[in-house]
Amino acid sequence: MMRFLRARKMNVEESYQLMCNYFAYRERNRELFENMTTDDPLIKQALYDGFPGVLNSRDRRGRCVLLFFCSNWDQVNYPLEVIYRSLLLSLEQLIEDTGNQANGFVIIVDWTDMSLRQVTSLTPRTLKLMVEGLQDCFPARFKGVHFINQPWYIDPVIAILKAFLKEKTKKKIYVHGNNLSTLHDHIARDILPTELGGEAPPFNPTSWAESMLSPQRNVTSKLQPQRYFLLRRGFKFFITTGVAFIELLPYKFEFIVKENFIQTGS
Repeated sequence: MMRFLRARKMNVEESYQLMCNYFAYRERNRELFENMTTDDPLIKQALYDGFPGVLNSRDRRGRCVLLFFCSNWDQVNYPLEVIYRSLLLSLEQLIEDTGNQANGFVIIVDWTDMSLRQVTSLTPRTLKLMVEGLQDCFPARFKGVHFINQPWYIDPVIAILKAFLKEKTKKKIYVHGNNLSTLHDHIARDILPTELGGEAPPFNPTSWAESMLSPQRNVTSKLQPQRYFLLRRGFKFFITTGVAFIELLPYKFEFIVKENFIQTGS
């Protein structure tokens, strides 16, 4: 529950709305979440290709930094939806960390050597699905998205993305082109890999994959049940000394997991 509260700065109403959105999104897009696990060979391949990459060190604001080197994607092997599934699985794991809940994430997308053929696979439908899921339906704070080294034919893609964003979110989009110095104004060079003009060692795309795919972890989506019913009957958060509670009066508000269904009721 705390991840929803922290994602909305302890605003109870906004946190509740986010939680509703979280489950409703999964109900509307059940096929996206079906069998979402690191055992899926396509998700496994996406992870090994560095989708996403996760830096070992946080930035100076305590934010977790995610990297996407787009040229690593072979759209013949798997579609964009697989990258999105891999990202969602990774985020579910990362938000277990209270530091990530509180400080949020910053994303760097490097378009270097992204081919026009690859770009044609970035369909508006999937881009909209991703924006919808991350902007209003996931309990994480995305503090900034930085695009670098984009060729001219990426401009329409960015325009499509912005069309789906709220005005507040648009202000968190930064387009740097080939000017990495402006990127370094936001994220210090000491944690960035050499590919991004940083002082850290070259980016290892398999580092996060090996963490996600370790036998001890075996990450599976927590959202495997096939149907979600979220019925608001009345509940109240109490926040005391940083701990969130749910008042069960006048109605119970509970998740019932039974026969592959999650229900919420009184």
